[in-house]
Amino acid sequence: MSEGPVVVGTDGSAGAARAVLWAAQEAAVRHQPLHIVCAVDLDLTERLSADTARRVREAARSVLGEAAAVASGRAPGLAVSTEVGREPAADSLLRAAASRAPQAEGVTAPAVTIVVGSRGLGGFSTLLLGSVGLAVAGQAKCPVVVVRGTERPPSGVVVVGVRDEGDLEAVRFAGETARRRKHRCVC
Repeated sequence: MSEGPVVVGTDGSAGAARAVLWAAQEAAVRHQPLHIVCAVDLDLTERLSADTARRVREAARSVLGEAAAVASGRAPGLAVSTEVGREPAADSLLRAAASRAPQAEGVTAPAVTIVVGSRGLGGFSTLLLGSVGLAVAGQAKCPVVVVRGTERPPSGVVVVGVRDEGDLEAVRFAGETARRRKHRCVC
């Protein structure tokens, strides 16, 4: 399986911060760039005053700056880029991943990985997976990693959902990720 760039979403939440740290480490291990996205739904901002919309975009740039600094601290020398997404969060992440996918003919293996935290700043703290993670996992044509829990030493479990034989590439990806991180892989 070809392993390419890593795209991670952030909204400034604790869950997103953990996802950024995980994604930075993964990108560094792969010797691939990290692209951090903070989405600002411009359909929403168009209903705001120009000054408020400007402040929303500035806040997103600030969140991105902090996330990029954290990623660079985790993996010095890592190529990190940032983007203020112009669509809703899930759409912004999916578009960013698609734009970084290989364009060569005949490429079938997913080359980009999207990383999200299990919960963002949304209001339903009892959910196991937030709406952005759920939407991305349901629509992505590439591997999606949902980072859960708290920062721990690098040991743990990689869990992969399997529906049928069409998910073989996802199982391979999960197995390779688990091997590289010295984790267990559970299907």
